[in-house]
Amino acid sequence: MKKSGAIFRLAAPAMLVLFFLVITSAAATKSATYDESVHIFSGWRILTAGDFTTNHEHPPLMKILAALPLAVAGVKPPTGTMQKETDQWGISHEFVYHVNDGDRVLALSRLPIALLATLLAWAFYRYATLTLGETAGLTALAFLITEPNILAHSGLVTTDLGITAFTFFTFAAFATWLRTRARGWMIGTGLLLG
Repeated sequence: MKKSGAIFRLAAPAMLVLFFLVITSAAATKSATYDESVHIFSGWRILTAGDFTTNHEHPPLMKILAALPLAVAGVKPPTGTMQKETDQWGISHEFVYHVNDGDRVLALSRLPIALLATLLAWAFYRYATLTLGETAGLTALAFLITEPNILAHSGLVTTDLGITAFTFFTFAAFATWLRTRARGWMIGTGLLLG
């Protein structure tokens, strides 16, 4: 086995692990953004009550992903009820910080976003490697995992990273379908596009 081959084989996994550790450790030190509690509460309401009325102006997928660990962990519901749309802000704050441990809720709900960011980085690397070669794949991965916007949004419960990830997944599936004309890639493109 050549030394350079081993370095290439270990570089991408090492970069992906480092990326995941950086975003999860950074997320643990950040306070919630203005709308994170609303996204978290909305996802939890969708999962536990099938109620899509909270924070309805944003697509539900990222909110649901973020709330999955909360549903499994069995967090407590808020005591207040929503009478009008603007109540979502106060009730979300109560849900995250008053009836539950805010740090625990943030940590649990940010984890799926960090995992999706890591999946995006891996897919980006794989696509670049398959189309342009190993060196290009590692270079693309290095650029992606050090890009400030990706780093900033990879540990937050917002829709930004989801839009980025699924746009890339859709593009990669469509480009692969154009190259291969395989029906699975065409179906995958349609599913990813929504």
